[in-house]
Amino acid sequence: MMKNKKISKGVLESVLSLLKILMGGVIGFISGGFYLPPLYGLFLWIITISILVILFRFLLGLEDHPLKLSLMHGTFASFILFVFIWALMIGP
Repeated sequence: MMKNKKISKGVLESVLSLLKILMGGVIGFISGGFYLPPLYGLFLWIITISILVILFRFLLGLEDHPLKLSLMHGTFASFILFVFIWALMIGP
């Protein structure tokens, strides 16, 4: 028989960080592939970060403040990866 185990806060924060970084790369690839202007790509990136925070905050029960979830745990790395991949896709 399997026991119910609650996922720890540290594991959820780690998964959130990895998903933010992965989504930064995906959004950079999409923005660069479709030659979107940087502002549109930035808005798309912000929307995906917001969706991830809402998912982890309300559906998975991560109890940190939404601003802390939005601005910490991989956000800067996600943004840098987004800009880097977007610039590589656009090319010189």
